[in-house]
This record gives sequence, C-alpha cells and structure tokens, in this order.
Amino acid sequence: MVYLPKEKILFSADLYTPPAQGAQPPANPTPGMRTLFQNIRLQKLDVTTHVPAHGRVGTNDEFVKLAGTTTTSSN
Repeated sequence: MVYLPKEKILFSADLYTPPAQGAQPPANPTPGMRTLFQNIRLQKLDVTTHVPAHGRVGTNDEFVKLAGTTTTSSN
C-alpha cells in the first residue's frame, strides 16, 4: 500500500479492486477490504481515490460504501 497525501491517492495491491463498471459488487467485504478500511481509519488517511494494482480506479466513497457499511470500527 502506498499513500500520496498531497494527491489523496491510495495505491494498493490485492486488497481492494473496484468492481468493473456494470458488475455486481461483492455482497460482503473481503478480509483485505476490511483490513484496508480499518487501516485507513486508524491512520486517519484522507483518501479520495483508490488505485489498484489491477482493474479500474475508484473513489473512496465507493470503497466506503462497499467495505465500511458492514465493518465494525475499532475506535
């Protein structure tokens, strides 16, 4: 994972890949998505854009919708 704070970009490999346009999102977050969500919150990262190693670029709002709704906070 690499975070570019000035650009608010988070690059991650194999933790989260936004679903392809028109594809059905996962019903539940994967363990990698839950871990990434928790670490973003723990580190207080101000992310706007997710760039995966594979697949399309996505927004943090999209990620939170997929990963954050069923993830319990550790705070």
